[in-house]
Amino acid sequence: MDHVTLEIRSGEFVAVVGASGSGKSTLLSLLAGLDTPTSGSIVVDDTNLSDLSRRQRAHYRAHKVGMIFQSFNLLPHQTALKNVELALYFNDVPRHDRQRRAEAILQRLGLGDRLDHRPVDLSGGEQQRVAIARALVKQPRILFADEPTGNLDHDNARLIEETLTQLHRDGLTVVMVTHDLDLAARTAERALRMHYGGLVLNNPIPDTGGEEA
Repeated sequence: MDHVTLEIRSGEFVAVVGASGSGKSTLLSLLAGLDTPTSGSIVVDDTNLSDLSRRQRAHYRAHKVGMIFQSFNLLPHQTALKNVELALYFNDVPRHDRQRRAEAILQRLGLGDRLDHRPVDLSGGEQQRVAIARALVKQPRILFADEPTGNLDHDNARLIEETLTQLHRDGLTVVMVTHDLDLAARTAERALRMHYGGLVLNNPIPDTGGEEA
């Protein structure tokens, strides 16, 4: 990453586009606190992530950030309910509340009849919705999505697209990496185009006075 300067406002839906190897996923990892920059700063809610200890970055990821991935990353031997519930394990949430919240978010995403199914018994679209539920159950400030429709067929991809769009309408900040320019155009308010580790396009949006995310 080189000379990348940007601001993402609370409640925005931002798409990060570019060719493979352009730095999209690296940018997402930095924003999510999974990696640390060698120079510069990343500020979220007036907190510089570079100043945080490893434990503090883990707390940031556990409480403020939701992550979904192209490969779902579900635990294969756990049910959909348990996969979502485990996201709250390190958040000091009592056991009965973990199960209640996990079940509620799965119901919200149309998976109420799939609670006891393991990933192998779910379609690709259902697995991705479980992954979205796992990210949302923590009630994060920001949702980071890395190629969330990349492994899905057309119908399931559109379902995930509609889910992300609705989450944004509900007020969630969404930052999505995608190679699909049409998906970015349909969903995002702004596009960031990466090229060899640099930011070459940062489409502006009107200043609505929102808080910095």
